[in-house]
Amino acid sequence: MWWSKGGAARCVKVRRLGSTHTREFLNINGKCCSLRMLKVNVGKLDKMAMHGAEDDPDRKVTGNFALYSAVGTKSGAAVYFELEPGKELGAHTDSAEEIVYVVDGTIEATIGNEKDRLSRGELGVVPVMKRHNFRNVGTNTAKVIGFFSSPNIVSTFEKVFMPANLSEFDTTKFPAPKEAAA
Repeated sequence: MWWSKGGAARCVKVRRLGSTHTREFLNINGKCCSLRMLKVNVGKLDKMAMHGAEDDPDRKVTGNFALYSAVGTKSGAAVYFELEPGKELGAHTDSAEEIVYVVDGTIEATIGNEKDRLSRGELGVVPVMKRHNFRNVGTNTAKVIGFFSSPNIVSTFEKVFMPANLSEFDTTKFPAPKEAAA
């Protein structure tokens, strides 16, 4: 038995009929919380390939939101994206603070009028609703993960993405990914 500040808490194991898998839940003051870790394999993530219009050839990105409220997160979200050399994501704002982690490659981050580089293994912070852009300045594909301080994100781009003709991505309107489970 575990004890919490507000009273007794205990772990309950539940097995669905006909299933070989057991899930654990934590019961705290009558509220049941799953102890299952949410996992996404970005290699299996259903990635969208988006690009700028004909007059915007340098905008091209492949990626998607990996974790957000529809997946089951309560206080954060994550997006994974890739940029080929010389390509950029495009100027936009996000409805929550973003911590950017460069998995591989080198990107130029523009926040407002300031530019800086982030390379493999480095982190950067983009303030909430601050105009920003990421551009691959390296020679190989840049792979980046953005972590957000909210499970629901609205990213508003200055120019539309093709072929979907979208300039706003709102995770509250996204279904849960189907093939991303680790």
